[in-house]
Amino acid sequence: MDEITESPLDNKDKKRKQVTINAKCKSCIFYKDRAYHAFKKPCAELGVKQFSRPCQHFFANPYTFLKDDPEFNLAKKLLVKYEKQLPSLVAWLNQELATKKTGFRFGQIIYVKMIGEDYLQNYAQATVVSANKEVVYVQGEVFRGTFMHASIFTEEAWARKKKNLIKHKRIRDPKAAEYYKIKVTPKKAVDYEVPTIDTFAKTVNKKKVGKVLRVNRDDA
Repeated sequence: MDEITESPLDNKDKKRKQVTINAKCKSCIFYKDRAYHAFKKPCAELGVKQFSRPCQHFFANPYTFLKDDPEFNLAKKLLVKYEKQLPSLVAWLNQELATKKTGFRFGQIIYVKMIGEDYLQNYAQATVVSANKEVVYVQGEVFRGTFMHASIFTEEAWARKKKNLIKHKRIRDPKAAEYYKIKVTPKKAVDYEVPTIDTFAKTVNKKKVGKVLRVNRDDA
């Protein structure tokens, strides 16, 4: 196991703080189920609130999931499959709490304007990986991107956006020839399903577009 050491940035940035897992006392086995040997009683009986910050004796309650629950089997599979990446897995799960506070969630289907002006042709479907107050990180099977909150449409918002684009006949971008190597304009716009970000990336002329696909968009 790699030795945990201080970061060289600690001396350069005095405001830098160590990240801690966002766990609460209610998730500890010593909160209700049993007593820590030095405390004699479960912490709940000693007046500790369930949302208190845990002490150094914190031990995640292994009985959170019942063995016959699908979640238990899913957790077991994750722990086995990503055994060598457990620290990253824990950090990712903890990040989901922050993601949900922004109004997004892991695995959520969203729609983004990938390039060009506000035309139906220029949008793609993506999946949320995580988010913070400034940006949302999305991913496909290959393509990854970072977008500003204002440029993202949830499934409900996209239904309204698509209807509005069709209503104003903003289907095919007049500058499409500059961006795309494949003609993707639908015959019936109302039946058009935007491609995934991976499929979208394959339709553009990368020599002309360059790195624009990775530029954060905030003007959708």
